Amino acid sequence: AIATREAHAREESPALAADLNALATIASRTGRSDEAETGYLRALAIRERVLGPQHPDVATTLAGLAILNQDRGDGARAEALARRALGVRELALGPDHRDVARSLHELATMVDGTGRSDEAETLYRRALSIRTRWHGPDSPEVDQTSMRLAALLRARGELAEARDLYARVVVARRRALGDDDPAVAEAMHELGRTKRLAGDQEDAERDLVAALRIRKLALDPHDVRIAETSREVGLVLLARGSADEAAEALEIAHVGLERARGADSEAAGGALTDLALARTAQGRTDDAKALFERAVSLRGLQTNEPRMLVALDGLAEVLRARGELIEACAALERALEIRERGNDRSGIASTLVRLGAARRELRQHTEAERLLRRSVDLRRAISGFDDLEVADALEELGTVYRADWRLAEAEELYLHVLEIREQALGPTHPSVAPTLRHLERTYLALGRHGEADRFQRRAAGIAHETAVSGAVKP
Repeated sequence: AIATREAHAREESPALAADLNALATIASRTGRSDEAETGYLRALAIRERVLGPQHPDVATTLAGLAILNQDRGDGARAEALARRALGVRELALGPDHRDVARSLHELATMVDGTGRSDEAETLYRRALSIRTRWHGPDSPEVDQTSMRLAALLRARGELAEARDLYARVVVARRRALGDDDPAVAEAMHELGRTKRLAGDQEDAERDLVAALRIRKLALDPHDVRIAETSREVGLVLLARGSADEAAEALEIAHVGLERARGADSEAAGGALTDLALARTAQGRTDDAKALFERAVSLRGLQTNEPRMLVALDGLAEVLRARGELIEACAALERALEIRERGNDRSGIASTLVRLGAARRELRQHTEAERLLRRSVDLRRAISGFDDLEVADALEELGTVYRADWRLAEAEELYLHVLEIREQALGPTHPSVAPTLRHLERTYLALGRHGEADRFQRRAAGIAHETAVSGAVKP
């Protein structure tokens, strides 16, 4: 009887629940999810019965179950469990406890994964505030939440604050780990990528080259992180006009990502597209065309519409430059279909202009006019007035009219485009010169040689000023 009572007491003890919870955590981390779930549920039942449903230990088990379900792909159940764990911890420990911050961080990652970035940001910021007070600004806990918050902000285009967060993590990791630790390289990679997206290419290159150096020293040569940083370095070099160096880095990145992720993967397809862009910048259009065509055929890009659009747009430009206009139109029509499906109005308008220009070059003027008028209407609906992007479409439409010998209509559009660009950019901006050239040709066709000469001299003056100012730049 005594042994029975002792066994029963053991079955109901907090110590047994703690052991079950610990074993479940190990099982969860090693991929044995069914075993982990059984252990967590047994631990939860004991803790709720013995300690009460609002005890902090109950929250610990709920949090473990939440992570397990998140790993299994059951996001809704994971979030519900994480919210319950947070509620228990707030009630039992107070709203500013370090374990509350842990729950806030874990819940934020789940919410972030569903695209609810505003709610995730609120949770991350609250977790970050609590962790900074409890652990200090250079702690691993602050590091963890800072990295996640920075990634969220970067994805939303809030690059200045994301850059500041990544920079603070770099400083903290260097202080704790030294300059050449892989964790420092990770933070520098993210900082450099953020600077690249913000247009700060020089600083981005410095950070990314340093991150790549550390990764090459510290990691296996085939580690995918080396390829990822090589890709970022290549993109910076491409943006800075160093096409040959960019192509070299991007080729290394593509080989590494293809080996690590698979030839048909989204990562390999993105790297292939980047390499194609570099080949385009090198003037190697045969290579660029082949790379773009391979990229758009990959299964991995079929589910990543932004990357697919980069590949289709690049392919269309290469084909158009090569005079393969029917194929260029096919690529642009594919891109237009994707953008229409996503209701990307700005992207639709831009694609319509490029497609209209290609149709004009094919002498399909009626179709070109239809596409360009649609672009103008859409741009005006977006901006509410005739901005520079409306001017681009109007200028292309004017060229259709000029080709059809509708010279009065072409003149009217070109003069309106000139007015828009002069007001927005100033009368001597380089972007004004093409419109002046269009007006020159229109007036020559009309036999109005004095006006043609006036616009020709203005365009030549802008070209001269541009050449002189470019020559004196350091």
